[in-house]
Amino acid sequence: MKILHLGLCANGLDNLNGVQKSLIKYSTEYRELATGDPDFNTKSVEMAEAMKPDIIFMQIQNATVITVDCAKKLKATGAWVCNWTGDVRSPLPQWYIDIGKVIDITLFTNLNDVTTMLEMGINADYLDIGFDPEVFFPDERELKDFDISFLGNNYGVKFPLSEFRRGIAAHMEVAFGSNFHLYGNGWTNSRGSMNHSQEEEANFYRRNKIAINCSHFDYIRYSSDRMLRIMGCGVLCMTKWYPGLEADYEDGHNVVVWRTLSELEEKCKYYLYHEEERQKIAKEGWRHINKIRTFDVMIEGLLEIYKKR
Repeated sequence: MKILHLGLCANGLDNLNGVQKSLIKYSTEYRELATGDPDFNTKSVEMAEAMKPDIIFMQIQNATVITVDCAKKLKATGAWVCNWTGDVRSPLPQWYIDIGKVIDITLFTNLNDVTTMLEMGINADYLDIGFDPEVFFPDERELKDFDISFLGNNYGVKFPLSEFRRGIAAHMEVAFGSNFHLYGNGWTNSRGSMNHSQEEEANFYRRNKIAINCSHFDYIRYSSDRMLRIMGCGVLCMTKWYPGLEADYEDGHNVVVWRTLSELEEKCKYYLYHEEERQKIAKEGWRHINKIRTFDVMIEGLLEIYKKR
């Protein structure tokens, strides 16, 4: 299986990230090109024509990266061409639609966008994001000296749940004081940002008893990979409910689900003082996502979609 990787995670072969490692694992020949290359369109076509890949896996999330003409030329090489995005763009940008018409399939981490594309007669499917278990893993030697944390950026009113996320920060600071740790960009009272280093983020999560998950969208089966990184570190994930969550997770078994800020506060207080229950759910959460949400599982899912072409 020859795979050409064109995308955000094509960061060179010196320090491989999780996506790269899994693509390489499942390929007999692997080449890549980053979307930041100024000659992306020309070079990607040249690489595809020379390599003759079976799969061209693109992770392109910006309208200025690829042209429709480039996408057509990639498809003309005989490769199966897909574009996958781990983020949400709302409303769905026109360029996704234009590119989707000339490649084989567009893959999303939510079902809303899949439905939108299918209703237009454009091939689309669901492929959730993964996490790297070599980075995000439990370490029982790590002291749990943080009670509760929320790691997420503040984007003002840019997204549907941006204001709600600001409400989380304000409510939890009042309810828990210094025992609540807020991290990320855009907050006046942030204790720092982990956006530059997955290893630093993982070390931070391992210090927590409870970590909060809340994305910017209530899309069907969508959560940012924050949820996976929390659970991968063996920490109790206190996740806001979103539509379709029950298809992947079980409340009280591998995650704890909340809907309102008062419920979030109550459940955090309960699980802080019920350590055995908290540890049991956290450990089951770690087991669960290592079965269903690693990058290896993601690429296996990609290959299953490819086989059904």
